[in-house]
Amino acid sequence: MLFKIYERLPAATLALKSGQVDFIWKGISQGFIDELVQTPHIQVPMTLDEGYRYLGFNLREPPMSDIHFRRAVAYLVDKDFIVKRILHNHGERLDTFVPSSNRFYYNPNTPAYGKGINRKRRTQEAHAILAAQGYRWQTPPIGARGSLLEGKGLIMPNGKPVPHLTLITPSAQYDTEAAASGQAVQEWLSAFGIPVSWEAMAFNNLLRRVKSDREFDMFIMSWRGLSLDPDYLRRFFHSEYDLPNQWNFTGYHNPKYDELAEQQTQTLDLKKRQGIILRLQDLLSRDLPCIPLYAPHQMEAIRTDRFTGWVKEMGGVGNIWSFCILKPIQN
Repeated sequence: MLFKIYERLPAATLALKSGQVDFIWKGISQGFIDELVQTPHIQVPMTLDEGYRYLGFNLREPPMSDIHFRRAVAYLVDKDFIVKRILHNHGERLDTFVPSSNRFYYNPNTPAYGKGINRKRRTQEAHAILAAQGYRWQTPPIGARGSLLEGKGLIMPNGKPVPHLTLITPSAQYDTEAAASGQAVQEWLSAFGIPVSWEAMAFNNLLRRVKSDREFDMFIMSWRGLSLDPDYLRRFFHSEYDLPNQWNFTGYHNPKYDELAEQQTQTLDLKKRQGIILRLQDLLSRDLPCIPLYAPHQMEAIRTDRFTGWVKEMGGVGNIWSFCILKPIQN
């Protein structure tokens, strides 16, 4: 078995088409599907990914440290637009912190900010949340009669203008959909009067900024290959992991959350543990250290002319059973 590493997805896709590789494990962009499925001996099995993309905040700095600001952003982000227009329906909207594929621990009752309402209504909701907390605008995004305007100059309750923020994402060459989602989010927030720019960068640089340096305002990344055991909620959000090179990227601190996250590690009764995990998701959905965006379809392109035995499971064909069962095709 030989693993080849490609820096850019188009190069990996070309290698698959030419027969240099038999399988793209990372998954492919929906932009390559039509091209690949028309190529002889190539298939693109689709399953729902075991992870998801999310919009993260740096809770160590204002205004991201304000729960009301984060809730307003949650209303402004049109997840349905992302799924329909950017993913071309190759995925599903996500409003909780455990993906729906994990049926036992998935919480279907968390708030679905902005779901089923149009842009005007979502903007009105976000405006009402911030106005009630003392935020002001040089030009409000909502007119006197409720019409949509181009908002400008959001001012925090302390009288200081919201500083210019940067939303960072992977480059389009690394993750086309995440980059496009970042551009869309930047446009929605800017129209609301939040001064924000979008910057796409190489994934290693993005990870260093978020995980090691902690120098960011907002970011879009993914959690991939999540296990069926949701103890990852403890590692991602417990305050003890708010350290450089640890997994609490956002700097989320909530004593009640920490207590429950520790309690679930010692709870052997599955139903009781399920209840604790559902409660953890309720807290995260209320506090929004990050905003789950969508669970994409896992689209792993494979060649079928040299090997047989690919096993399609939840999370894709790149699983232990495929590698146990694969056999060369006898010509």
